[in-house]
Amino acid sequence: MDEVFRLALTRARVMDGENARAGIETPLTTVEALQAAQDAWEPYRDAACAAEAMLAAGDPAQRTVGAICLLRLTQARIADLQRFGME
Repeated sequence: MDEVFRLALTRARVMDGENARAGIETPLTTVEALQAAQDAWEPYRDAACAAEAMLAAGDPAQRTVGAICLLRLTQARIADLQRFGME
């Protein structure tokens, strides 16, 4: 995920440069917005997967349910960042 995020940040820097050259002012830079989104996504992922794991409370598979959730949401986030980095 770190490598994909770095590529997305590179794209965000390019977008910020294009916006600056075009005289487009925004409340946040693209880099700031992307970083804020990532910073918010990580606690969301952890909380969502903890809640999902609780659906299996008392079951020996509870930890597995949480781990599968972490994998699923992380894969989805990587796909989102890849799309962002390639647009």
